[in-house]
Amino acid sequence: MKKKVIAVLVILMFISGTAFAQEQASQNAVILDLGPTLFGAAVGAVFRMVGDEAGGDGFGFGVSGQYERMLFNNISVAGKFGYLGFGLGIDDISMGMKSFTLEAHGRYRPFGNVFFVGAMLGYGNLSFEVSEGSTEESLRGHYMNAGAKVGWGTNFNRPMGLTFEVSLGYYFAFRLGGNDNYNNLIEEFPEIDETLAFLEKVIFIGGPRLTLGAGWRF
Repeated sequence: MKKKVIAVLVILMFISGTAFAQEQASQNAVILDLGPTLFGAAVGAVFRMVGDEAGGDGFGFGVSGQYERMLFNNISVAGKFGYLGFGLGIDDISMGMKSFTLEAHGRYRPFGNVFFVGAMLGYGNLSFEVSEGSTEESLRGHYMNAGAKVGWGTNFNRPMGLTFEVSLGYYFAFRLGGNDNYNNLIEEFPEIDETLAFLEKVIFIGGPRLTLGAGWRF
């Protein structure tokens, strides 16, 4: 009899503890950003069409994830990573560009709810690879980026559950340097530097940024 009573008490304590935890305000959120995924898929579709016309193939892919932590009632910090890559292959010639980014975000919710304004500082790595047969060249550049966003995001006043985020911002890219191939190519072909600058500042490292996120707050 005593064992049955103890078992019932343990179950009730577990249930009440779970209910209490679910009623508490969330402090964390993990979000998958679908913006780069949709952008990568769209550009990849264009590259595949170009590749098909020339008897080749193309691809595009992007992904981004974010962890956010509430510090005070209206201030939070977040860490974010991102990947974006495109490629095109025709006969024995192939080319590809890809970037990795790491970002630190600070956010302020002036109304203490879902609307936020934020600033970010990050690091980016951009590589460009071209191969023909057994010959391959690789260019790699390093960058710092900084920017701001406004958006609608996680309501940390609610208990754990699904969460969504929509935000729009702009990032500025600053080139820090690159490998020898990168620097030599820029010195030899100044016109290529203009193309790389556009890709760096508008698409891969900087430029307009749209977040379409979905995740879990806890």
